[in-house]
Amino acid sequence: MGIFDNAVDKRITKFILEFTGQYVSPIFHTPCDSSISPDWDGWCALDQKSIWLVNKWGARGALFESLVPTDNWGQYPHDTRGFPLYRFGFQFQDSNQGFTVYPKTATGGAELNQRLNRVFSSS
Repeated sequence: MGIFDNAVDKRITKFILEFTGQYVSPIFHTPCDSSISPDWDGWCALDQKSIWLVNKWGARGALFESLVPTDNWGQYPHDTRGFPLYRFGFQFQDSNQGFTVYPKTATGGAELNQRLNRVFSSS
């Protein structure tokens, strides 16, 4: 992990603590957009049991156990406008509400895909 990654982890930890009062130690992060607001621009971070969407205006987290992946999951198909990027749709259990995460880089999306697949295949 480089100096930049450490600085981002510290900033993510600081924003989550500031906005939610929870101390979280991220194990992974990637820059992302999200459907939680029209102009979301921030970071997607994972800890051992939850996913977090964080930017300088707020932090929102959800436990993996309360989420169900939707069909809107994985890499955009080849020859489509979004390729080679990824998108990850989530729906809250027992609810019709949810959100989608759009990593800004293909490498960040690929790593997030691996990590999320491990989480949701083991549940």
